[in-house]
Amino acid sequence: MRGSTVDTEKIKQDITALAKSLLTLGKLEATEMGKRLGLGAALLAGAAFFALNALSLWFVSASLAFFLLLQPDAPAEPQDPTMLTGALPLGFLIMGAILFVVAGGLALGGILSIRSNQGMKHTQAEGQATVAAVQSAIERGRADVAVKLEYGEQASTIEARPTDVR
Repeated sequence: MRGSTVDTEKIKQDITALAKSLLTLGKLEATEMGKRLGLGAALLAGAAFFALNALSLWFVSASLAFFLLLQPDAPAEPQDPTMLTGALPLGFLIMGAILFVVAGGLALGGILSIRSNQGMKHTQAEGQATVAAVQSAIERGRADVAVKLEYGEQASTIEARPTDVR
């Protein structure tokens, strides 16, 4: 009986060690997954910020352009610095386009970061392999117990001999 108690304790220790290693692997993969998803979300938020800024610049550009189009009197001197010219709305329009390009780059980076997330595939595969190994070990243990019950304790000390082929 003492041998079976020792074996049971060893099995408990082995299963505890397996569970701890699976938890550690799961934590590592979850941390990496969180980093990738967090980076992707931050990049998408930055893209949204720049896109909204670009839209506001385009609204300002459009309002300045309408002001110039609807202005009743054309400026007497085109070089007068106090008078608005078409360059001002065009500058806002160009700056808005640049911000949209930046927003597109950030959005692409965010989407790629989120898509590169592998999930917890390694932990799942390792968990399935561990369960299969434990089930196999249990079946082998049951077979050993069945042999010992049928043939007695000396069954484990009998060595297998190759059979003579005649």
